[in-house]
Amino acid sequence: MDLPPKPPRSRKPREGTGARARTEAEARLAYYHDETARIEQRSVGSEDVVTVTSGPVGALVLIAECARRGVPTSLESRNAGDLPEFPEGAIEARWDANSRARKHSLPFADVVELARYALA
Repeated sequence: MDLPPKPPRSRKPREGTGARARTEAEARLAYYHDETARIEQRSVGSEDVVTVTSGPVGALVLIAECARRGVPTSLESRNAGDLPEFPEGAIEARWDANSRARKHSLPFADVVELARYALA
């Protein structure tokens, strides 16, 4: 059975940055009142990665993901300018089914406190 040809890609895949190569990601925006956050979801090997804008709405989205997926195996902050898609900084959570160790350079309680600003 012949399959029809795939349409050309509208976006160039991202190239690796740092020690871990970044793969193509799905991106969307979340809105809450007058604030916006960018959310990216991607898979890297056995890891599922969610990166959100560093701010109250991004933190709120991340907490919703944690309610759905459980506590992430890795939680890190990214400085402003580290990731071109997140010029104001980001919070990155990783869920790895093969990992039992938790690496949280950013305390989860800080994400909760940041999310509370979105609800105030």
